[in-house]
Amino acid sequence: MRQAYGLGERRACGLVVVWRSTVRYQSRRAEPAEQIAMMKLLAVEHPRYGSRGLQVVMVRQGWR
Repeated sequence: MRQAYGLGERRACGLVVVWRSTVRYQSRRAEPAEQIAMMKLLAVEHPRYGSRGLQVVMVRQGWR
């Protein structure tokens, strides 16, 4: 949006009502690709479990 309309960061964030720190945020944590793949696989097998239910299943299987 900033580049498309030539707006500054403050103005653009003010227009969409979002804090600048939220726009600038960059996670420092590496995504565990193996765990995410396992969660997706389990989600297909157990579609009604939700994230907490899937976490319980993974802990029982030895994931940490």
